[in-house]
Amino acid sequence: MENTAISEARLLHPGNDGYFAIATKVINNPPQKNEWTEKRLHMSGLEKALLDVKNAPNMYISQASFVTPTRLVSATKSLSCCFVDLDCYNVDILPNDDTVQAILDLADKFKIPRPSYVVNSGCGLYAKWLFDTPLADTDLQLWSQAESLLIKLFSSLGADPKARDAARVLRPLTTVNSKNGGVVRVMYQGGVFQSFSELVSSLRNVELSTNLAFSEKKQSQLKVKVNHSAAMEVHSIQNLGHLIEYSDNRLGSLAMGNMSIKSLAWSRFLDIRDLMIRRGGAKRGSRDLFIFWMTNMLAGANVIRPDNFWGEVEELLISFPHSKDFVPLYDGSLSTLYKRVEATARAEKVEWNGKNHSPIYTPKNDKLINIFEITSDEETKMRTIISTQEKRRRADAKV
Repeated sequence: MENTAISEARLLHPGNDGYFAIATKVINNPPQKNEWTEKRLHMSGLEKALLDVKNAPNMYISQASFVTPTRLVSATKSLSCCFVDLDCYNVDILPNDDTVQAILDLADKFKIPRPSYVVNSGCGLYAKWLFDTPLADTDLQLWSQAESLLIKLFSSLGADPKARDAARVLRPLTTVNSKNGGVVRVMYQGGVFQSFSELVSSLRNVELSTNLAFSEKKQSQLKVKVNHSAAMEVHSIQNLGHLIEYSDNRLGSLAMGNMSIKSLAWSRFLDIRDLMIRRGGAKRGSRDLFIFWMTNMLAGANVIRPDNFWGEVEELLISFPHSKDFVPLYDGSLSTLYKRVEATARAEKVEWNGKNHSPIYTPKNDKLINIFEITSDEETKMRTIISTQEKRRRADAKV
């Protein structure tokens, strides 16, 4: 493999269909004000996007392709690799040749294929297993299980347990990690392509022969969830009426004034709920958006708390179309939000523009309108998620 961003990107994205994401982080001081910019581009623009990134600071590229111009696990189109992000500094080791050899030794010890190549990311290492045939989204659940086991196998070398979702972005070759000025480069290259089925088979053998497997309880929960998802996918069931029942059952837990922050969050939840119902359900590519923002608004209304977070999410998911590529209870897509809900329960605050705010997201109406692509006609049926133009229209109507 040629040590360039384009050559690696074409290994990760061999097809010309779908979309990929490329992002840049601008490091500021204080770090709370770091700026993250992201573009989602059609695969036909891959070479152009990476043509002149050599020595560019803090760039990232998605490891998966997506069916729509969005970077969501539920929109995953295909995957061409498994990866492990090793934060070497967390275990007091250096991203050097000795650590690369330790990766290979661990692979040999557990009798799994060696990684296709290992990348120095500046402060850590990426180990990647490239597949001889890209995986479709129907194999996403199996891919996620393989990722989880790889992270467990390489935990002693600092494998990041959070860097395991299909929508993950990693640094492309020849770019620069501004934390230490390190250039992202290949440190080891073995056999370029792997058979995913052989990788999974070897990981299953490790799972059976060691204590690295999921706990028995979690395996049972996952099995039930996967079987339930498969059945729901076949029959395309969406119990949208359950959303109304869910809302009615939570009204008793609300104790707020009409103009309170909690009341606003509840009204926004109802707007998002009704938008989903009017659209006939959450379609592919929008499921993660609906479950994320519903959960966030319910947390803002104090209906969802750390002690009931996952149970409430599971209850909401009854109204969603299920499939193998949509498992927010297990894919990590809600983990950051959960941490923010925990921080809110501890009465913590985050500083933004010189003011203290709740850790729970409080986006402006315009952002939500753009996120959900709400039309002007749909705005007329909203309670609170409306644009300035709709506010004026309502004011004129009153007059």
